[in-house]
Amino acid sequence: MATIKISSGDTLSSIAKRHGTTVEELKKLNDLKDVDDIQAGKTLKVPGDRFETTPAVQGEASSTVEIQAGETLGTIAQRYGTSVEELAKLNKIQNPDRIFAGKILKIGGAPHEKVEAAPSMEANFPLPPKPIPVSDEKSTFPESRKPKASSLTYSDSFKKEVALTFDDGPNPKYTPKVLSILKEHGVNATFFVTGKNAEAYPELIRQIVAEGNTLGNHTWDHPDLSKTSKADMLKEMTRTQNAVDKALGYHYEMDQMRPPYGAVDSTVKETLKNEGDSMILWNVDSNDWRYPKDDQKIMDNIFGGEASVYVRGGVILFHDVHPQSGRVLGDVIERLQEEGFKIEKTDQLLEEKFARNTPPKA
Repeated sequence: MATIKISSGDTLSSIAKRHGTTVEELKKLNDLKDVDDIQAGKTLKVPGDRFETTPAVQGEASSTVEIQAGETLGTIAQRYGTSVEELAKLNKIQNPDRIFAGKILKIGGAPHEKVEAAPSMEANFPLPPKPIPVSDEKSTFPESRKPKASSLTYSDSFKKEVALTFDDGPNPKYTPKVLSILKEHGVNATFFVTGKNAEAYPELIRQIVAEGNTLGNHTWDHPDLSKTSKADMLKEMTRTQNAVDKALGYHYEMDQMRPPYGAVDSTVKETLKNEGDSMILWNVDSNDWRYPKDDQKIMDNIFGGEASVYVRGGVILFHDVHPQSGRVLGDVIERLQEEGFKIEKTDQLLEEKFARNTPPKA
């Protein structure tokens, strides 16, 4: 039996994988009732004394390590016997919560001996191809390199163009149905995922990306960000980013973010702007979650009334955590296609908005 100190960003799942055990075993050893009953700085009992690490490479003045998907500055500091503050200072990191897989981190001192890592996560869906690497830190996914608008909001108008979006997943029962329908009709969508579900269902994160869809950040556990501090908002976003990176095995820059409930204040807007992330709201709300047994009402919300798709086109909001969303999706897509709507992803709408709001060069 060994005891470890929980680092910032650690989850019971990540600790279990690192030490070659299971979440249920850790809960039993520590008398935990819920997977969320852990806190950074507290100690946790783990079986054995095996620690996962990554190889360090000897440099001229200090050792370096490549950041792995799902790692935090806290877990790296703990592994190499240093502090978050020391690592941040050594690497000139202004925000310790914003580090990304694939980057090289100076750790100082002599390289540590590599220890056998815990078994890697099993996958039911193959990893998608690794994207083309680029030099800047914020843009490691090809589409994010293109100039884009800072937001998509209710007032934006896109004539005969729509983007399908799905919130709160992935869900093991309903997301596969949604993906199947999208693939059947030859269209893609944007999935705003929560970190909790991304961590729980990594194979669905891989499938979403592999089939050409876009991932967006929807926070870790869906708080009202207008009632949340800037620091907590960044932690929510970073923890979700790390969960996605771990699922994929590489850094996928989620530079589109949808605040839960569409709740936005000046702090939310400023934070997203500073992070270089686009805020994605919606033009048409299907309100699918309100009508579990009334598919026609969902169709009416999309195609009827003063806020229908005919008014401004644009972003349509669904949720891939309810059966009714999948039931109506095929009919929605077919009607849109029959009526001449172009179905795109939010990526394309952001690029279009940027282009039309940017004065042509003289």
